[in-house]
Amino acid sequence: MSTDELAADAEQLAAVGIGLTEARRQIELLRSPPPPPRLERPCRIGDGIRRLDDAERSQLEAAWQRSAVDGRLTKFVPASGAATRMFAVATDALEGRAPGHRELRERTEGGDAASARLLTLLDRIADLPFFSQLLRVLDASPAEAVALARSDAYPRVLRAIVSPEGLGYADRPKALIPFHRYEDGSRTAFEEHLVEGAGYLRDGDGVCRFHFTVPAEHRALFAARVERQRPVTWTPAISISVQHRRTDTLALELDGTPARHPDGSLLLRPGGHGALIENLEALDADLVYIKNIDNVLPETRQGLVIEWQRLLGGLATVLAQRIHETLTILRDSPSPTELEAAQALCRDELGYELGSAGAGDPHRALIERLDRPLRVCGVVPQSGEPGGGPFWVRGPGGNSTRQIVEGAQVDLDDPAQAKIWVSSTHFNPVMLVACLRRPDGERYHLADFVDPRAVFVSEKPHLDRRLRVLERPGLWNGAMAGWNSLFVEVPLETFAPVKSVVDLLRPEHRP
Repeated sequence: MSTDELAADAEQLAAVGIGLTEARRQIELLRSPPPPPRLERPCRIGDGIRRLDDAERSQLEAAWQRSAVDGRLTKFVPASGAATRMFAVATDALEGRAPGHRELRERTEGGDAASARLLTLLDRIADLPFFSQLLRVLDASPAEAVALARSDAYPRVLRAIVSPEGLGYADRPKALIPFHRYEDGSRTAFEEHLVEGAGYLRDGDGVCRFHFTVPAEHRALFAARVERQRPVTWTPAISISVQHRRTDTLALELDGTPARHPDGSLLLRPGGHGALIENLEALDADLVYIKNIDNVLPETRQGLVIEWQRLLGGLATVLAQRIHETLTILRDSPSPTELEAAQALCRDELGYELGSAGAGDPHRALIERLDRPLRVCGVVPQSGEPGGGPFWVRGPGGNSTRQIVEGAQVDLDDPAQAKIWVSSTHFNPVMLVACLRRPDGERYHLADFVDPRAVFVSEKPHLDRRLRVLERPGLWNGAMAGWNSLFVEVPLETFAPVKSVVDLLRPEHRP
């Protein structure tokens, strides 16, 4: 590579805030991916997962109420993703040979899952929450639209849903897709998160605080939606941010050279949701609820979710207070009894045995272990959904910690690791409360607690070729690997993700 090319690369990287040292680190990770985490066993009830009993619920409700009234609570919703995958059932049919209805039914009866999803979408087109918007695009009556969807001319309906000339939903942020239909109209996922959050965020002045991370190209669209929110019984305080370009990552060609655009510039890709750890730290917040944009129920079904969000918030409040009080004692001159109590807190609540880390100076080791961010994570019984779950993972020093692990991180070619993976009993729905402040009120520097080697390296198509790509440690995976964690079982009914548009036809998404 010539000196001029190196200088052009350095200038391009500097323009988005990526240093040469970071670029070299990424290339090395792409060329020599780090080893996968070593799972020791799944977290289970009584072994890493706590099940709340009725006796403690009133205490936790009271603790949540104190934090809410004091204005300590914020809801953080990653909402940068496009709805592309959500509408893949439609775009895949349009890009391929769209079979006639008779063939579609024959394929469905033969067990073809993709055909079954498409047939469900077409047969139940009138039940979609955006059916009235679709009618305007089609310039059709309800009966005409239904007949069209059930005829061999159904591709016209699909194009009206996903194409830029129609509703354009395939390229719209998932947050702004209508999720639920009511008598007075439909609500987007963004709007439903506001309604849900009002059930557990409201402070003593009626203010509810939200933060959404949004795609840069749609920031103005979100800002306009924020301005339109005028609830009657509470006051929204909504902020938005975008994923920083400095968190983008490089990619490699399969021959190991940096991937480039046709003009010779480096190809940079968004670094995944783990990059949002910077957005989370930038919040002027104390206790932060984190929830995915596509996991939200209609208002009529939100009662159980709100109940459990309050309990998780109360538990985070109580545990953070205990940790802060213990750190204050440890920084003074703790007695042997107080040291034993601190060790019990680490072991019984946080699942951490000091082991060799405390052999030399247990006092210092306790402070180091407790003085870090805390997360209280709701986990649901396993239901076969794709995604991560809670596991005990062996750390570099030999100690085990509770972690949320994704399947893409695990060496499933190792029979022992695969056996542990499939024996998991619980799933991560991304329903957690993060405690971001030290006892003195200062915010933690969250980058200090990221496992930089917990990256995702994979091959993905790009135009006419495949590339080796890098994602940063996931927001609730490696980006929080150094946090203290508590897992709590919550009811499966609180989890209703929308991965495909067909999921909106499930009973739980019908108000």
